[in-house]
Amino acid sequence: MSEDIYIRLLGPVQAERGHDPLDPGPARQRATLAVLASPAARPVPMGLLVDAVWGEEPPRHAEQSVYTYIAGLRRVFEPDRGRRAPSRLLSGTAGGYVLNVKPRQVDAQCFAELVDDARLSQRDGDDLRAVRLLDEALALWHGTALCGVAGPFAERERSRLELLRLTALEQR
Repeated sequence: MSEDIYIRLLGPVQAERGHDPLDPGPARQRATLAVLASPAARPVPMGLLVDAVWGEEPPRHAEQSVYTYIAGLRRVFEPDRGRRAPSRLLSGTAGGYVLNVKPRQVDAQCFAELVDDARLSQRDGDDLRAVRLLDEALALWHGTALCGVAGPFAERERSRLELLRLTALEQR
């Protein structure tokens, strides 16, 4: 796992290594990254990637395009990896791919965990801690979630995240 990678979905889809920005590539490659990062560290079947990026009418060569996007993401995240060397960050699985990052390496997952922790703090009567956690969670937002990414997955995920953001604002 690459501990220094951080992926942003709560605004334009972005990535960074340490504090250095990385260019996740063109729109559909960013969409592929967003699907793999939502939530991270779970296998995503090829069919789901195709459906998420193109919807019900993918092009004939959609799977080949996904392979190209995966290769592009591997070049972005692991520029020194040899051509045939296995990827530590973006692994192939039986019929799909997995992004090997921890939840704290994806802003949308950090956000959801902070909102959950705030809810528990409120339940336990610790309102000051709850407000602090909600402020921290809301500070992760940098515009519309998945900004610049089209497709059915992006629309669903954007709606889900926006609803969670509104819930956090109401709890605060």
